[in-house]
Amino acid sequence: MFYFDRFVTEEQFGWRVSEICPNTLKILDTEDLHFLREARKTVFKEKETFNENDYFNEVFKREIASVLRCDLSLIISEFEFQ
Repeated sequence: MFYFDRFVTEEQFGWRVSEICPNTLKILDTEDLHFLREARKTVFKEKETFNENDYFNEVFKREIASVLRCDLSLIISEFEFQ
């Protein structure tokens, strides 16, 4: 079992873990989803309303890719779980 504390750690080391230990269970801690934080920050600074397009930023693509590469994701927030 291998535990990644955030998606950037998985980006950096995930391929190495898969290469050296291909049968290892990979777990990603999504304690808070960084793409949500970025989207909320942008809305707060620039707009009054939040829409679905605000989610789709570069961090979203990277973070979701990390989630998909891992076998399990730990999700704490009820909002993010949904």
